[in-house]
Amino acid sequence: LHDALPIFLDDYEEGTWSPIHRNGIDSPAYTTQRGRYTKVGNMVHYSFALQWGSCDGNGGQLMIGNVPFSTDSSGNAEHGVGTINYQNVNGGEEQVVTISLAASTRMDLYKKGSVAFTTTNGTNVNGTWLYGGGCYQTST
Repeated sequence: LHDALPIFLDDYEEGTWSPIHRNGIDSPAYTTQRGRYTKVGNMVHYSFALQWGSCDGNGGQLMIGNVPFSTDSSGNAEHGVGTINYQNVNGGEEQVVTISLAASTRMDLYKKGSVAFTTTNGTNVNGTWLYGGGCYQTST
């Protein structure tokens, strides 16, 4: 059967990754920290779940790091898309937030176009969760 598959499936990989915060949370303690990916050629499809234990928001833009593969850094700065749902990150209800992959190894979160998705300064985010997924292009 393998001989009948298109050649691009020769570069196929599935795995797990551990998302981390890069900004927006002070001294995070994770209750849930999991991610899955499928890479076919230079396209990565990913999903993740993060839940924080007792820690505070610092008012900064929320960024997720430790993506499974570095993003393609040629041409445009953004080579991926995705969405997340969240609960109580900044005192709000569940909403959809856009994920923009940047700096080759992190996801920057935005709401309503180009408005940075931030945490609320000094707010305890214990039990707050993020679920997300999307796809992006790698350089390999």
